[in-house]
Amino acid sequence: MIITEDMLTLFKACPDAKQEFAERFPDGLDVGGLWLDYDARAKTWRRILSDKFLRRYVGWAIGEGLLPARIIGDFSDADLIHAVLRGAVLSDADLSGADLSGAVLSGADLSGADLSGAVLSGADLSGADLRGAILRGAVLIHAVLNGADLSGADLRGAILRGADLSRADLNGADLRGADLRGADLSRADLRRADLSRADLRGTMVCNHTTGIDLEISGLVKTDD
Repeated sequence: MIITEDMLTLFKACPDAKQEFAERFPDGLDVGGLWLDYDARAKTWRRILSDKFLRRYVGWAIGEGLLPARIIGDFSDADLIHAVLRGAVLSDADLSGADLSGAVLSGADLSGADLSGAVLSGADLSGADLRGAILRGAVLIHAVLNGADLSGADLRGAILRGADLSRADLNGADLRGADLRGADLSRADLRRADLSRADLRGTMVCNHTTGIDLEISGLVKTDD
């Protein structure tokens, strides 16, 4: 399949994006590989996501049905800054060491994905499925994770300073040694979560008895 300017007009793409697309791809963009074998699909996805212009519109294209939601391939150490992957399926993907600063992954399926050492500062992961994801040592400074499902996720040593984890499901998550200073954990599910050696100074949590948000000051959670 070749995506053309006329096709973007049919799908009511915004004029500025359509014009830039036409200038960059006057003969259209061939994405037919996304419906072939694994290697062809992975190669096509790498080509799309390595382009700074194209990766800003992947989420829109998935939502419109122009691109399949399932993204495959090895994206370890990849430059995915400001990629818009809203609603994408990246379950079990290798994103270790990838730079996803400012990326939009709201509602994405990242269950079981390897995001160890990845940079997700300022990324929007609201409502994302991160069940069982590996986020060891990941940098999530000021990331938005409200309503995300992080049950059973490995967040050992992750840097979550100022992150929004309100209403997140952290049931059974491993947060040993995580930096949660200034994070918002109000109404988060922390049942069975391991917070050994986590730095919780300035963290907002909810008192479920009163429904009042409280700030934890000067506390570094350590092993008993």
